[in-house]
Amino acid sequence: MKKQICIILALLFQLLTVAAYAQCNSYHVVSKGETLYRISKMYDVKVDEIVRLNPGCEKVLFVGQKLKIKEKEGIEKQKPNATIGVINGYEYVDLGLPSGVRWASCNVGAIKPEDYGNHYAWGEAEIKRDYSEETYKWCNGTFFKLTKYCSDSEYGRVDNKNRLEQSDDVASKEWGSSWCLPAKADFDELQDENNCIWEWTTQNGVNGCKVTSKRNGNSIFLPAAGWCEGTSLDDRGKGGGYWSSTPDSRHAYSLVVDNYGHGNIWNYRYLGLCIRPVSRGVKSNEEESGAQQQNKKLNANMKNQNKARTYDDFNGHEYVDLGLSVKWATCNVGAIKPEDYGNHYAWGETSFMAGNNFDSIYENMSDIDGKPQYDVARKEWGGSWRIPKIAEFQELIDSCNWQWTRQNGINGYKITSKKNGNSIFLPASGWRHYDTSFYYRGTLGYYWSSTPYDHNGHSNEDAFGLDFSSGGYSMDISCRYRGHCVRPVSE
Repeated sequence: MKKQICIILALLFQLLTVAAYAQCNSYHVVSKGETLYRISKMYDVKVDEIVRLNPGCEKVLFVGQKLKIKEKEGIEKQKPNATIGVINGYEYVDLGLPSGVRWASCNVGAIKPEDYGNHYAWGEAEIKRDYSEETYKWCNGTFFKLTKYCSDSEYGRVDNKNRLEQSDDVASKEWGSSWCLPAKADFDELQDENNCIWEWTTQNGVNGCKVTSKRNGNSIFLPAAGWCEGTSLDDRGKGGGYWSSTPDSRHAYSLVVDNYGHGNIWNYRYLGLCIRPVSRGVKSNEEESGAQQQNKKLNANMKNQNKARTYDDFNGHEYVDLGLSVKWATCNVGAIKPEDYGNHYAWGETSFMAGNNFDSIYENMSDIDGKPQYDVARKEWGGSWRIPKIAEFQELIDSCNWQWTRQNGINGYKITSKKNGNSIFLPASGWRHYDTSFYYRGTLGYYWSSTPYDHNGHSNEDAFGLDFSSGGYSMDISCRYRGHCVRPVSE
């Protein structure tokens, strides 16, 4: 009898364990074109967490596959103090301010409150590599020749426009007419000590200011996204600037945040600052609730995730269409996210360095692209994937704007197409020597091409590759025994 009771209790314990486990996990069925990175963004979880619950999915992911997804605890309790509603697919927070203005929960170009998003010059809607007077849209190369939003003849043609027009408002252009840049008065209201409490803090590993309403306890987070001047991105993680819609004679009003506090400043309009949109009220049919909000939120998140990118996949690996002769992969071979370094390979070898010396292939060879015995992209990813040719790297250089930046804490280049605005990120993954040591990781980037270097009819020692640092980028030659990364391409 005792034995039977023990068996029953054991079975009950197992059932309760399974039930508890089921309560804290949901499932996702993989669709065509989805990757672990994309799925992680849909559920706001880490790729590593999906892999932990689904061992082997990092190697094989197929349509119809059922993945366990860990549900976040306390989601329902957190919602009232974070997301109040959705307008045109983008979340807002009602801080209960006297004006009734609603503040977006994210920057333009971001999918989470702590994402930096994009940087824009004032009155522009394009992401650029160079933020300077010479490249600014509304002047002829100097701020003494303004062509719009000028109230002083000393600085250009006077039009006395004292508010950014909707046609030049990136928030309206990207998110719809219900959204716009905040005015100077909106920033003043947000900083009024009777309305909000400001706290420099860290949210999910990102520094910034948490702004909490004294009126209803709701809050927004403004990440320290830095600012762009010339080709440099400065003070990311230490401070940041946010444009208003209010100009003066040749500047525009902005909010600045850092670990010392927050304040208002008139900034040069050519600088690249972030945008945190506001909404001043919409027609009743523009707001959604329940399932509509969830669908709109997912669509907006995917739009931001894919903004400046056209995502699809070949053989289970994502690519970006830059409008060039080939499609570029979003990740390196061996990586699962754009900022992951991935593996390092000697040129013409298909096994990565894992504690053994590189065994370089010293053969006179022509281009190795698409040959699985030499092309690691073709061997590992299959289909039409291959190592890019030197001409395709040169096309990437000639047809894109290159910006040295940090993505999720990793240094590298954001490469934005001049043809369609889509972009990829190449991390500064360094290189690996035959003694197994890594060199210049986080400082330099080296990527193999499939093209050998022909020296007086001999092509058995070096090969061409992309070489970059914060100071620039170019095609160069390198010893074939060195371990460089591979960023695949496909037709």
